[in-house]
Amino acid sequence: MSAPAISSNDRHTTVILGLFAAILVILIIVYPDQAFQSSLQGLTLWWTYVFPALMPFLIVTELLLGLGFVHGLGTLLDPLMRLVFRIPGIGGWSLAAGMFAGYPAGADMAAKLRRQGVVSRDEAERLLALTHLCSPVTMITIIGAGFLQQAEAGVRLALVHYAAALLAGLAVRLFAPRGGEPGASASPEPHASGNVAKRGANRHGRGLAARALAATQAARSSDGRAFGKLLGDAVYASTQTLLVIGGFVMVFSVLNRMLSQLWPALAALPPVRALLPGLLEPHIGAFAISQLPASALLTAACISAALGWSGLSLHAQVKSLIGGTDIRYRSFVTARLLHAAFAFVLTFLLWQPLGWLTARSAPVLAAFDSASAALPGNAVPNASSLVWRSVLQSGMIAAIMLAAFILLSVMIGWFWRSSRLP
Repeated sequence: MSAPAISSNDRHTTVILGLFAAILVILIIVYPDQAFQSSLQGLTLWWTYVFPALMPFLIVTELLLGLGFVHGLGTLLDPLMRLVFRIPGIGGWSLAAGMFAGYPAGADMAAKLRRQGVVSRDEAERLLALTHLCSPVTMITIIGAGFLQQAEAGVRLALVHYAAALLAGLAVRLFAPRGGEPGASASPEPHASGNVAKRGANRHGRGLAARALAATQAARSSDGRAFGKLLGDAVYASTQTLLVIGGFVMVFSVLNRMLSQLWPALAALPPVRALLPGLLEPHIGAFAISQLPASALLTAACISAALGWSGLSLHAQVKSLIGGTDIRYRSFVTARLLHAAFAFVLTFLLWQPLGWLTARSAPVLAAFDSASAALPGNAVPNASSLVWRSVLQSGMIAAIMLAAFILLSVMIGWFWRSSRLP
């Protein structure tokens, strides 16, 4: 069997990436202290914030997938998600994952649903555009209380971020191709639970509750793992995912520092000093932007755009997570550009009105501001207790919003059924 032919574009890409990797290795050898410090900074950021914020949710997600709960929730959310975003209701759990745990949890869930054959390629791409979100832990605690020294600003950033994500999701939904979805073939190895859950949901009564229970039972019986086995698999898979995420954070932290060492005069310019970290990694980029001598509004708008873009570090993580599926990376890039643009504009439009709205939450956020006052002014403030407090509050917010989405979906489903009655 002959080896597959390699196109000229692939050869050029390989040469460019190889040269870039060689330059990076040389820079690490020339500046070992800078490489070590930046790597340590990325490790501290991952261990202090990313790991404790993502680990519980990833384990719970794996458990709920195996127990069939996610499939039942998808049945409940089906009318709402199909009406607004043309996505099956099971994508609602991916939305909850993105809102609570932050990126790349939404992408991880979207890739799992695609591998199980529950969603088509275009549906998975729309789901990925909607659910790649920054966690409220990051925006309220790290950026608001830590970087900007004002947790209320983090709340405003979160509201703008989610509003921009909805607009980006709607834009992708409106301009996405309709019909047969050419090229959206079945998943390479579709998981049986997704198809069984669909059949179970369609066999039982017309009520959403009955269909949700049937989908849950069908998915659970299809999975078949004992709870102990399921828990062990959930911990193992979540740990593997987080180790990959940590590696990406450290690599791009080193890359940011090495590029600054390569062109020190250019990197010293304020626009480049903010643009380069924001292009590579959102957490470090948000800190760099917060240190610029700019107005509060412009600073917030630039941070919003950086969070919408999410950095090449997160792009690499998403590309790794969707590997083995037919989800197209270019559709993800388009969604990120839309999210960044919407977030930048919405910040200018909504920052002052949101200030009046979030002023009512000042007593609740006072604890975050008082704790952040003692934090050192570095890119990774030591605020572990605030992370756990934010995790709990974010979980409550996500649960309330999910309950509201379910109620709205049930109302839409009831309206559809009533309109079809003679």
